[in-house]
Amino acid sequence: MVNLKLKGALVAGCGSQAAAAQAFGCAAMTERRLSRLVHGYDLPRPEEARIIREKFGVELNSQPVEAR
Repeated sequence: MVNLKLKGALVAGCGSQAAAAQAFGCAAMTERRLSRLVHGYDLPRPEEARIIREKFGVELNSQPVEAR
């Protein structure tokens, strides 16, 4: 399920999901990785969760889609 709150915050803050991936400032955050987080297929690493919370004000779920 798409996390519309996160998707909206990314687009509002950076203009697009692709630009948001670059705004993380680390090579590990690719567009594909961010998309998987937005869609709930992957869990965020602690550093990713912190950046998303601080930059975009969104707390991510603690379980991926498959486990729900």
